[in-house]
Amino acid sequence: IFFRPPRIMPPHKRDELTLPLTRAKSPAKQPAPAQAVSASVVFAVGLYVVTGIIQPLIVDFLKYQGFMGGQDPALPLTHMGVLLNTLGMSCVGGAYLVSNPWPKLTWRQYRAVGIACLVDLMAQQMVMFGQLKVGGGLYVLLYSSSMVWTAVLAQFVLKRELHYQQWMAVMEVMAGLVMSNLGLMLFDQGSSSGSSSPLMGSVVLLTGAMGAATYFISCEWILAGGADKSAPNAVPHMALAGMTGLSSMLITAIYNVGLAVAYGPSRLYAAPVAAAGGTWSHIAAVAPLLVLNNGLHAWSYFSMLNSIGAVSAGIMKGIRAAAVFVLSATIYC
Repeated sequence: IFFRPPRIMPPHKRDELTLPLTRAKSPAKQPAPAQAVSASVVFAVGLYVVTGIIQPLIVDFLKYQGFMGGQDPALPLTHMGVLLNTLGMSCVGGAYLVSNPWPKLTWRQYRAVGIACLVDLMAQQMVMFGQLKVGGGLYVLLYSSSMVWTAVLAQFVLKRELHYQQWMAVMEVMAGLVMSNLGLMLFDQGSSSGSSSPLMGSVVLLTGAMGAATYFISCEWILAGGADKSAPNAVPHMALAGMTGLSSMLITAIYNVGLAVAYGPSRLYAAPVAAAGGTWSHIAAVAPLLVLNNGLHAWSYFSMLNSIGAVSAGIMKGIRAAAVFVLSATIYC
């Protein structure tokens, strides 16, 4: 017993014993292969940029026709731009809700969708107010800042680490917009709506851009299942567009009915058009185009939001902003 020969451990046992002391280096992680971008995403991106360029140009045309209001400081804004925008969004989302079964959601999901609808409505009203009060250059600059707020909220609210190339794209686009609009920021210029200073419109527009970024992140959070992680069904992205558009359109329509009762349709709608020298035939021809354009814009945006996220979709606003600035100066200046 006392002179038993030592046991010779098998090689695999010796390897296990010495593993903590001589741990082999793990192989380096291979970079994930780049995923191919589908043709539908490319189409949605292109459609989003094109419709985003057309939308403010049509709004400016209707504003010069007197249809958007804002000329008479004694009258409240009718927010016709918000009404036409949400009408197009509700047509796209409503078509989805009609052709598909209504999504079975939990009360937490409905609550999150309701809050997102209110945020979107307030943001749209502030953005439209600012767009009517400031010039096209300041509108492009301040509203495009929403992509910066979107990136910040994605980092701190969604806890999503953004690639450095995304941060560089955001900063480069914003730097280019600031440089191109530096003259409008340094020198006080009156807007076409008669405002002697764009300061109030700029503050409201900047607040609306922050609200728009909050809405974008809220939608991505809802689509990712953050509203109720135990919910059996996810919120379809087009159903979210429909619920947002329908609720905002109904609220804005009820608001206009109340204004028409209080001030009278002729004073509220007909008088501004006559004062601006507009014609109802032109308005009747262009307003449906704005509804159609807004519907396509909403479809493309929610398609991008469902595939590439809010930050990447927000960067597309910079491309849109640069094109709007050039075309607005060419057409209306």
